[in-house]
Amino acid sequence: DASHVTIVGSTVYLADGYSLQIVSVSDPAHPTRVGGYDTPGWATDVAVAGDYAYVADWSRGLRVVNVADPANTSEVSSYDTPDDAQNVVVAGDYAYVYDQNQDFHIINISNPANPFEAGFYGVPQYTYNYPRSIAVAGKYVYLATSSYDYLRIIDITDPANPKLVSGYHVGE
Repeated sequence: DASHVTIVGSTVYLADGYSLQIVSVSDPAHPTRVGGYDTPGWATDVAVAGDYAYVADWSRGLRVVNVADPANTSEVSSYDTPDDAQNVVVAGDYAYVYDQNQDFHIINISNPANPFEAGFYGVPQYTYNYPRSIAVAGKYVYLATSSYDYLRIIDITDPANPKLVSGYHVGE
């Protein structure tokens, strides 16, 4: 599934596979599209922090879109990940991007107009094992894959040197 949703207040941000959609749900019985942005790639995930939406845009990497005025969105910058950006989470000054090659990128977004890679972790690859989800809690990132039901826990205390803490196979 290519659709991922982030909710901020009464606004829903949807990466619908083609673009970023912005929908007001202030009246949940009558959702209303209030804006969007047609990304150049395939929008697979979105995270929102402040006035910016961070879109995992498949072969076009991470897109940074100003959403302060949903009716007049504009791309501020981008960061081209080496492989297809599939998942993104934002925490503090960092966007955490999980790509199709199962690599994990820590992108410094302290200046949204100039994102840069602060750290990288190459996840060991397995046949038919694709990234499914990413979550950040405190000093850890949790990476889930589709096949083999695997979870990896990465310590991000030092963003320049993320380290594998452990892994868990659901079948264990």
